[in-house]
Amino acid sequence: MVKRSIIAIAGLAASVLLVAPISYDLDSGGVIFSDVAAKGGNGNGNGNGHGPGGNSGNGLGGDFGSGPGNGNAFGHSKGNGGNAFGHSAEGKGQGNNHGAIASKLGRLNAAHASPNARLHAAPNSAVGMIAAYEAAYGTAQEAVSAAADLAALAEEAQAATVDARADANALATAAAEAEAYAADLETQAAADPTNTELAAAAAAARGDADTAAADAAAADATATQAEADAATAQAEADAAEEAANEAQQAAADALNTAANKNITDEEGNIDEEVKDAVNDLLGIAEEPDLALTVSPEEPSGDPE
Repeated sequence: MVKRSIIAIAGLAASVLLVAPISYDLDSGGVIFSDVAAKGGNGNGNGNGHGPGGNSGNGLGGDFGSGPGNGNAFGHSKGNGGNAFGHSAEGKGQGNNHGAIASKLGRLNAAHASPNARLHAAPNSAVGMIAAYEAAYGTAQEAVSAAADLAALAEEAQAATVDARADANALATAAAEAEAYAADLETQAAADPTNTELAAAAAAARGDADTAAADAAAADATATQAEADAATAQAEADAAEEAANEAQQAAADALNTAANKNITDEEGNIDEEVKDAVNDLLGIAEEPDLALTVSPEEPSGDPE
């Protein structure tokens, strides 16, 4: 009697597992049991998978249905004995599955692929082209950050130049005044050679003038070097800015090539919503955020 009860309980549990709708969360990788009974037929996912079940229709189908629907469950077929695993179009699945944006992305939904899949994808495949964009965008972000750093250094160098030149000009003025004062005393001392005090004052003034002239010369040299450094820094900043612009354009071209739909406006600017959605799927850092514009000769989108 006890043995029969155990068998009956086990059978009931198995029936519950077969009847209860099951969905698979692609984000968490977990299986979810729903309280709502699964619909029969193809699991509302257009999967039409055929499992090894008998006529009762409780076999588990092996094919994945990815069509639209609200299934996300193993449906129990009454006719072909198979069950299909349907993926809802309302949540994240293998497509972006956010309604309009999923449709807008088109082939760019390949960004759902795992990092490992992107790493080993063929270059001309949808996933491979997304991986190329990911690398290009990362390179562009680094280039933009480097350009910003060099621009800041160039600005600091220019400010230092202004300060150094101002100091040099001030010392040059002081040196000129000291020279004029010393020359005047020397003239007076020459006119009154017996005036020892005047002669001593003239000698001291000459020493001060010479020191002022040396200080002014040193300050001028410092300012000149600062100006040269500023020019070098500006040249490096300009080159970095050009490299950053080229890197951003390369990233734009890579994304545009990966797309199978038009994702640019009339001026070649990449749709920000598309770019942000793809970057989010790829886990790309939000900063620095780049505005992407394709090359003038780059066609809009790539046909499937």
